[in-house]
Amino acid sequence: MNPFAIEAEAVSFAYPDGFVALQNVIFRAKRGEFVAMLASNGSGKTTLIKVLAGLLTPQRGSVKVDGRELREYSQAALYQRLGLVFQNPSDQLFGATVAEDVAFGPRNLGLPEEEVQRRVAQALLAVGAGELGERAIHHLSFGQQKRVAIAGVLAMKPAILILDEPTAGLDPAGEHSMLRLLASLNREQGITIVLATHSVDTLPLFADRIYLLNRGRVLKEGPPEEVFRDHELIESASLRLPYVSRLLHELKRFDGVPINGLPLTLGEAREQLLKLIPDEIILPVIEGQTNTKLFTNSPIVPKSMQGLPPGLQSRKDTSGILRAIGGKTNTSPAILQNYVQDFSGDVGLQALNAGDHVAAAAGLIPKDQIGGKSIGQSTQRRFTEVAGGRTQNEQYQALDTAKQGEAVSKLNAPKTPQQQLKTL
Repeated sequence: MNPFAIEAEAVSFAYPDGFVALQNVIFRAKRGEFVAMLASNGSGKTTLIKVLAGLLTPQRGSVKVDGRELREYSQAALYQRLGLVFQNPSDQLFGATVAEDVAFGPRNLGLPEEEVQRRVAQALLAVGAGELGERAIHHLSFGQQKRVAIAGVLAMKPAILILDEPTAGLDPAGEHSMLRLLASLNREQGITIVLATHSVDTLPLFADRIYLLNRGRVLKEGPPEEVFRDHELIESASLRLPYVSRLLHELKRFDGVPINGLPLTLGEAREQLLKLIPDEIILPVIEGQTNTKLFTNSPIVPKSMQGLPPGLQSRKDTSGILRAIGGKTNTSPAILQNYVQDFSGDVGLQALNAGDHVAAAAGLIPKDQIGGKSIGQSTQRRFTEVAGGRTQNEQYQALDTAKQGEAVSKLNAPKTPQQQLKTL
């Protein structure tokens, strides 16, 4: 069975004025993949999207969907397999209300009205716009219009979703939200995602593979770490590395900092930098202040660390700790439970302050869930409950060894260690 949901073989295309937009392009996306076309403006990515969607016919080469030539599909059959979302939602939205617009495609298929309404409700819920059904299109924000445009395509039940600059015009929060939505459709519904973009900072978190385009040609194809590793090629395509990657690359290049590889996300960068910082200068930060009373440079391993793998007996190994908390080591639940709740241990507070990116780097939460509840936040909330709801500084000052033991005992009493771990 052909593994590719969509593929272009040696495609070339020139516009009537003679401008050559694509030259011998080979593009493939497997079923269930999240693939990005990364290119600066005028590099041919929008033309390639239109060729893949059947809106333009290449002068040379061929396009296949599910192993069949594009020309073998009727329009109705093609657009039940493949959905296209334009960069500007106003090019795609024309219904008076959101519900009417999303229902347009299914109604054109001649589906029963009950099925049409079911698809409309499902599509709006999938894009987080379930409450917008009766809203007028012109009353929507730009970000809401983009989501509704995607819903209109999803109502056709496509297996492939192709998007042209879906994050264009959105603020940073809207951009991240849009990519999380697409990642959710990809992972939860198995929809193959193909998107064109020139936004580099968030792609490493979501894309399985990247095609780097420039002047109508594919310069490179591969996983994000392979594509961004060639920073000179990235610059030749009038693009840049993700900001965090560029910072660490310049630290390595100009300052001799021994960075391994090229971190692409904040979590990866934090992990690399923590490995380079001496243990003796790392102290946890509590509400903006370093707590030197509870956390000293004592070489004694805290009680809560006893029984942990040696690799976790370091206050720098936050990702290793998170792996342990997430059940990714053979450490017993009882030891881990005691470890997390002993708030006088050096690494205990590191776990409290661990952020989403570190959890994602540790494999504890999926990359597409960055920004949601983290292990650090959850543990912090439990600590607040144990300490009686006082501020963090009050908690740490009041919880001396005896009181910590008493608090942990109370917390432990009604539950097994396994049950307590599940609540963290």
